[in-house]
Amino acid sequence: SQALSLLAALLDLAPSTTFPAVERELLSDIYPIAHSPLVSGAALDALLSFFSALVQADLQIATHVVPNLVIAVEKGQRTDANMMNVAKCVGEVVRSQQGVAAGTIAEYSRYIKKSSKANVSTVVLSLLILGELGRFIDMSPQHVIFNNVIEHFSASEEGVRTAAAFSAGNIAIGNLHQFLPAILRISESDPSKRLLSLHALKEVVTHGSHGQLEPVADQLWIPLFRNSTSDSEESTRNVAASCLGKLTTTQPSRYLPQLHTHIRDESPAVRATVISAIRYTFADSTPSYDELLAPLVMDFLGLMKDSDLTVRRLALSALNSAARTKPHLVRDHLPALLPILYSETVVKPDLIRTVQMGPWQHKVDEGLDARKT
Repeated sequence: SQALSLLAALLDLAPSTTFPAVERELLSDIYPIAHSPLVSGAALDALLSFFSALVQADLQIATHVVPNLVIAVEKGQRTDANMMNVAKCVGEVVRSQQGVAAGTIAEYSRYIKKSSKANVSTVVLSLLILGELGRFIDMSPQHVIFNNVIEHFSASEEGVRTAAAFSAGNIAIGNLHQFLPAILRISESDPSKRLLSLHALKEVVTHGSHGQLEPVADQLWIPLFRNSTSDSEESTRNVAASCLGKLTTTQPSRYLPQLHTHIRDESPAVRATVISAIRYTFADSTPSYDELLAPLVMDFLGLMKDSDLTVRRLALSALNSAARTKPHLVRDHLPALLPILYSETVVKPDLIRTVQMGPWQHKVDEGLDARKT
């Protein structure tokens, strides 16, 4: 990562001197790094900075970099992680040299058409690339691309469906007014695609800026809360709750009180959603809303005494998150919290049931997950 950062700095400072040597001697060795499963974190940031500096040093190279990145992943071992890294690199190239945007969109949008005969890996990579581009390019003039992405929610391959959710959410960021209602309609009307649409919404709330989210926050909040409490699938609730938690951090004065009003709701699903959302707010280490959260902490963590086992487990997880990222909020409450925490370490016979498996009997401890938390 340091070598790539150094090359990026040299390309910024002395492009005319550095670029010919990089193109001639190093570039062919750097392309395979883009699809390496070992590249993440600081190394990935350095790689993205390198490609950004490279295409700014020479305006013509961008037309060659994008196809060469794709060729590199086609030659290498194909995994989702590899493709995601390549898509990020393509996105960074286009962001830095938007003259190639139209051609890149046209090239990869053709692989996701119904009539396309492209293999699965090409479709996945194309969806990821279009998602990365859609985050900063308004694709509403080419709305058929978004429609084709949504069509892949029904694909038989899980990797294609996941990539389609990523792509739909990020394309929506480019024009929330145009695309967000379509994703919300799917989440409300089609149970079979609800989880995918929620993953798309998670991309929106994760990557959308505060300015983008503020006007649509209410539009998102109600269906997200409804989906998280009406669906029995824990995976659906977790995704919806993470979105609610992210929205809460963008407007804490508005949404923390709304979550607080539901902590005594008679529905365990509602209480589980509330504490899951709060757990995600704890995961955000920024102190900007701590003053608003501090007076409510004990009310939320008091759900560790809830009658529902799932709610108790999620509350324990929230305490774990708070202790790691916002210890100052729970430090003064430890005398009240620790006895509850210790009580959850005890094996409770009423949570142990016997399951008949053919001629054998197997004991299942329903409280094990809570104790492990």
